[in-house]
Amino acid sequence: MVLSIPSPPSNGIDLGPLQIRFYGLFYVIAVIAAVAITTRRWEREGGSRELVHEVVLWAFPAGLVGARLYYVITSWGEVPKEWWGPLAVWRGGLGVWGGIAMGTLVGVLVLRRRGADVARFMDAAAPALLVARGDRGGSATTSTRNCSAARRPCRGGSRSTRRAGQTSTPRSRRFTRRSSKN
Repeated sequence: MVLSIPSPPSNGIDLGPLQIRFYGLFYVIAVIAAVAITTRRWEREGGSRELVHEVVLWAFPAGLVGARLYYVITSWGEVPKEWWGPLAVWRGGLGVWGGIAMGTLVGVLVLRRRGADVARFMDAAAPALLVARGDRGGSATTSTRNCSAARRPCRGGSRSTRRAGQTSTPRSRRFTRRSSKN
Protein backbone atom coordinates (compact mmCIF):
# COMPACT_ATOMS: atom_id res chain seq x y z
CA MET A 1 0.00 0.00 0.00
CA VAL A 2 1.37 3.39 -0.99
CA LEU A 3 0.79 6.21 1.45
CA SER A 4 0.37 9.76 0.29
CA ILE A 5 -0.71 13.12 1.58
CA PRO A 6 -3.35 14.65 -0.66
CA SER A 7 -3.02 18.22 -1.86
CA PRO A 8 -5.15 20.70 0.05
CA PRO A 9 -8.41 21.69 -1.66
CA SER A 10 -7.22 25.32 -1.94
CA ASN A 11 -3.88 27.07 -2.08
CA GLY A 12 -4.71 29.90 0.30
CA ILE A 13 -7.10 31.66 2.63
CA ASP A 14 -9.33 34.54 1.54
CA LEU A 15 -9.62 37.39 4.03
CA GLY A 16 -11.98 39.75 2.24
CA PRO A 17 -10.16 41.14 -0.80
CA LEU A 18 -6.82 39.81 0.50
CA GLN A 19 -5.70 36.29 -0.37
CA ILE A 20 -2.98 34.71 1.77
CA ARG A 21 -1.31 31.87 -0.11
CA PHE A 22 0.07 28.97 1.87
CA TYR A 23 3.46 28.96 0.15
CA GLY A 24 3.89 32.67 0.93
CA LEU A 25 2.92 32.11 4.53
CA PHE A 26 5.48 29.33 4.84
CA TYR A 27 8.16 31.50 3.22
CA VAL A 28 7.52 34.13 5.90
CA ILE A 29 7.79 31.46 8.60
CA ALA A 30 11.03 30.17 7.04
CA VAL A 31 12.56 33.65 6.95
CA ILE A 32 11.60 34.29 10.59
CA ALA A 33 13.18 30.96 11.57
CA ALA A 34 16.33 31.80 9.58
CA VAL A 35 16.64 35.18 11.32
CA ALA A 36 16.21 33.49 14.70
CA ILE A 37 18.89 30.89 13.89
CA THR A 38 21.34 33.52 12.65
CA THR A 39 20.67 35.76 15.66
CA ARG A 40 21.27 32.96 18.12
CA ARG A 41 24.47 31.80 16.40
CA TRP A 42 25.78 35.37 15.97
CA GLU A 43 25.13 36.26 19.62
CA ARG A 44 26.95 33.08 20.63
CA GLU A 45 29.94 34.45 18.67
CA GLY A 46 29.72 37.69 20.64
CA GLY A 47 27.87 39.72 18.00
CA SER A 48 24.84 41.94 18.47
CA ARG A 49 21.25 41.13 17.65
CA GLU A 50 20.82 44.60 16.15
CA LEU A 51 23.42 43.88 13.46
CA VAL A 52 21.53 40.76 12.35
CA HIS A 53 18.32 42.77 12.12
CA GLU A 54 20.04 45.54 10.16
CA VAL A 55 21.50 43.03 7.69
CA VAL A 56 18.07 41.42 7.24
CA LEU A 57 16.43 44.82 6.78
CA TRP A 58 18.64 45.48 3.73
CA ALA A 59 19.37 41.95 2.47
CA PHE A 60 15.81 40.60 2.36
CA PRO A 61 14.38 43.21 -0.05
CA ALA A 62 17.57 43.00 -2.12
CA GLY A 63 17.08 39.23 -2.23
CA LEU A 64 13.57 39.65 -3.59
CA VAL A 65 14.85 41.95 -6.33
CA GLY A 66 17.69 39.53 -7.13
CA ALA A 67 15.29 36.59 -7.22
CA ARG A 68 13.03 38.37 -9.70
CA LEU A 69 15.96 39.48 -11.87
CA TYR A 70 17.29 35.91 -11.95
CA TYR A 71 13.88 34.58 -12.97
CA VAL A 72 13.43 37.18 -15.70
CA ILE A 73 16.90 36.48 -17.13
CA THR A 74 16.65 32.67 -17.01
CA SER A 75 12.96 32.28 -17.92
CA TRP A 76 12.32 35.13 -20.33
CA GLY A 77 9.80 33.05 -22.29
CA GLU A 78 7.52 32.84 -19.25
CA VAL A 79 7.53 36.58 -18.53
CA PRO A 80 4.34 38.39 -19.67
CA LYS A 81 4.89 40.15 -23.01
CA GLU A 82 3.50 43.50 -21.84
CA TRP A 83 5.89 46.34 -20.93
CA TRP A 84 5.27 45.67 -17.25
CA GLY A 85 5.98 41.94 -17.63
CA PRO A 86 9.39 41.89 -15.89
CA LEU A 87 7.77 43.53 -12.86
CA ALA A 88 4.75 41.17 -12.74
CA VAL A 89 5.64 39.19 -9.62
CA TRP A 90 1.93 38.51 -9.10
CA ARG A 91 2.17 36.28 -12.18
CA GLY A 92 4.81 34.18 -10.45
CA GLY A 93 8.49 33.57 -10.76
CA LEU A 94 11.41 33.98 -8.39
CA GLY A 95 14.87 32.48 -8.83
CA VAL A 96 16.16 31.27 -5.48
CA TRP A 97 19.85 31.57 -6.36
CA GLY A 98 19.45 35.13 -7.61
CA GLY A 99 17.85 36.01 -4.30
CA ILE A 100 20.61 34.40 -2.29
CA ALA A 101 23.30 36.07 -4.42
CA MET A 102 21.84 39.59 -4.26
CA GLY A 103 20.85 39.29 -0.59
CA THR A 104 24.33 38.04 0.31
CA LEU A 105 26.02 40.82 -1.65
CA VAL A 106 23.97 43.52 0.07
CA GLY A 107 24.42 41.80 3.45
CA VAL A 108 28.20 41.79 3.00
CA LEU A 109 28.12 45.51 2.12
CA VAL A 110 26.19 46.26 5.33
CA LEU A 111 28.60 44.16 7.38
CA ARG A 112 31.62 45.93 5.89
CA ARG A 113 30.12 49.37 6.55
CA ARG A 114 29.58 48.37 10.19
CA GLY A 115 33.10 46.96 10.52
CA ALA A 116 31.88 43.45 11.38
CA ASP A 117 33.83 40.26 10.74
CA VAL A 118 32.17 39.15 7.49
CA ALA A 119 33.54 35.58 7.56
CA ARG A 120 32.32 34.96 11.13
CA PHE A 121 28.91 36.41 10.33
CA MET A 122 28.58 34.27 7.20
CA ASP A 123 29.53 31.23 9.25
CA ALA A 124 26.73 32.06 11.69
CA ALA A 125 24.24 32.65 8.86
CA ALA A 126 25.08 29.65 6.64
CA PRO A 127 22.74 27.07 8.26
CA ALA A 128 19.91 29.61 8.19
CA LEU A 129 20.10 29.90 4.39
CA LEU A 130 18.99 26.28 4.08
CA VAL A 131 16.02 27.03 6.32
CA ALA A 132 15.13 30.25 4.49
CA ARG A 133 15.14 28.59 1.07
CA GLY A 134 13.20 25.66 2.46
CA ASP A 135 15.94 23.31 1.21
CA ARG A 136 13.61 22.28 -1.59
CA GLY A 137 16.36 21.01 -3.85
CA GLY A 138 15.45 20.73 -7.49
CA SER A 139 15.81 23.60 -9.90
CA ALA A 140 17.10 27.01 -8.99
CA THR A 141 14.19 28.81 -10.60
CA THR A 142 10.76 28.37 -9.12
CA SER A 143 7.39 29.37 -10.33
CA THR A 144 4.49 30.18 -8.09
CA ARG A 145 2.05 28.27 -10.23
CA ASN A 146 1.40 24.57 -9.98
CA CYS A 147 3.17 22.76 -12.83
CA SER A 148 0.72 19.88 -12.86
CA ALA A 149 -2.17 22.32 -13.24
CA ALA A 150 -0.43 23.73 -16.32
CA ARG A 151 -0.36 20.20 -17.79
CA ARG A 152 3.36 20.31 -18.45
CA PRO A 153 6.35 18.94 -16.58
CA CYS A 154 7.95 21.13 -13.94
CA ARG A 155 11.46 22.49 -14.47
CA GLY A 156 14.27 20.07 -13.98
CA GLY A 157 12.34 16.97 -14.94
CA SER A 158 13.31 13.65 -13.46
CA ARG A 159 15.59 10.79 -14.34
CA SER A 160 12.65 8.94 -15.84
CA THR A 161 12.32 11.64 -18.54
CA ARG A 162 15.68 10.81 -20.16
CA ARG A 163 15.69 9.65 -23.74
CA ALA A 164 15.78 5.93 -24.32
CA GLY A 165 19.30 4.57 -24.57
CA GLN A 166 20.86 7.49 -22.68
CA THR A 167 23.14 6.17 -20.01
CA SER A 168 23.75 7.69 -16.64
CA THR A 169 27.01 7.64 -14.73
CA PRO A 170 26.46 6.94 -11.05
CA ARG A 171 27.09 10.01 -8.93
CA SER A 172 29.85 8.27 -6.99
CA ARG A 173 31.83 7.58 -10.19
CA ARG A 174 31.13 10.91 -11.84
CA PHE A 175 32.84 13.04 -9.20
CA THR A 176 35.57 10.66 -8.03
CA ARG A 177 39.12 11.91 -8.50
CA ARG A 178 41.52 9.45 -10.04
CA SER A 179 44.76 8.97 -8.26
CA SER A 180 47.98 9.27 -10.28
CA LYS A 181 49.81 6.90 -7.93
CA ASN A 182 50.71 3.46 -9.23
